Amino acid sequence: MHEILAIVPQLPSVDFEATKAFYTQNLGFTLENEYPDLLIFTINGQELHFWKCNERHIAENSSVYIRVQDIDALHERYKAWVHPHAGLADKPWGMREFYVLDDSGNLLRFGCPIG
Repeated sequence: MHEILAIVPQLPSVDFEATKAFYTQNLGFTLENEYPDLLIFTINGQELHFWKCNERHIAENSSVYIRVQDIDALHERYKAWVHPHAGLADKPWGMREFYVLDDSGNLLRFGCPIG
């Protein structure tokens, strides 16, 4: 059996320029590589990819869960982009979470274990 080295989320982007701006300027990601149909970002050694998509409804049904250490500090840093109906809250599944919608409609769910 082969060892899995990494699992890299790939989300749709309806506008590469807007996605590049949102993730680099607002969320602090680094754009590592850009191809005609793929963007590759990194943050803290983690990768997030975006593929070119012409149908916004696909992005509006996509999400990724991002586990973090200090959810309160990250929430403060990202507060301008926090979804108005999904602010920082403790969830019954033992996670403290908040959500951000990107420019394409992808849902970014940030979470940290409670306690």
